[in-house]
Amino acid sequence: MTQKDILDFLRENEMLKVSVVEKKAGIPTRSLYKALNGEQNLKPEYIEKLIQVLTPLGLKLKDKFKVISIINNKGGVAKTTTACNLGAGLSRLGKKVLLIDADPQGNLTQHLGYKDAQFFEGKELSDIIEGKCDVNDSILQYQENLHIIPSTTNLDFTNKTLNRNSGPSSYKLVRRNVIDKLENEYDYIFFDLSPSFALISNDACLIASNRALIPVDASEFAFRGINNVLSHINDYKEENPNLEVLGFLFTKTGRTKDMNKYKEALRSTNYRVFDTEIAVRDMAYNKGPLFGKDIFTLFEDESLKKQEKDGIKKAMDEHVSLAKEIIEYV
Repeated sequence: MTQKDILDFLRENEMLKVSVVEKKAGIPTRSLYKALNGEQNLKPEYIEKLIQVLTPLGLKLKDKFKVISIINNKGGVAKTTTACNLGAGLSRLGKKVLLIDADPQGNLTQHLGYKDAQFFEGKELSDIIEGKCDVNDSILQYQENLHIIPSTTNLDFTNKTLNRNSGPSSYKLVRRNVIDKLENEYDYIFFDLSPSFALISNDACLIASNRALIPVDASEFAFRGINNVLSHINDYKEENPNLEVLGFLFTKTGRTKDMNKYKEALRSTNYRVFDTEIAVRDMAYNKGPLFGKDIFTLFEDESLKKQEKDGIKKAMDEHVSLAKEIIEYV
């Protein structure tokens, strides 16, 4: 959200009294008036306070800019493979996509072939959060329309630093240091979050998002944790009123009776459940990280056998279908 978005909203809603908005937001008198007349710029902290006041009145993030956290506190539900291959699918449909590896394990980074941390030393997500490098210097161009900001276990040390200096500002570091600087650069930004809800960096990425995508495998353990995930997202609505649940995505699907039962239960809620389901395809999911490629690039590898390519092609079709649903919904 930029100063321009706020000023445009106020100009479009002339019935809102500038002085009243300033008072509710707790910002200096005439600061908005001067910004509207081009006499000065609003400070970042003023913009954040104005967002809090104006969002309930109809201020919304621009539709062209989608920031999506892929979240679930259960491991093994294909968060990373979803981030990788959904991003690749969207880029194949002409969208410019940035993937941000927000997990200290760095699985997304390695999945796309960046296995030598020396290649991006001093230019990963932890360095951006700590203000050691500019976000534009950390972006790796995996493909023309698909970029990534990498992570390693250094993100764990960053979280310890943030814990020692805990405070409300810690949760806004990703928004300030990443999102605010890239607002006009990408059609979609995806955070691949850690399963741990105890990391400040995880929450900072969630607060910087305007959508949350929840991959879930149709199993008992996955369903037990759904309320925890939803509750965690709702906890940060005050910090970011624009944060919404985009929907649930079934991964590792099959045709068992239990799976169908869980699907029916989730579809009976008020939340969107994507029509596309991602099936278990070991060939596509195991060889992709091994080769350091997304499934679309993997399919082009001439060393693969026909049987291997057939399975990968089905996975590609699923992710293209999912990408089209994403484009339709947001």
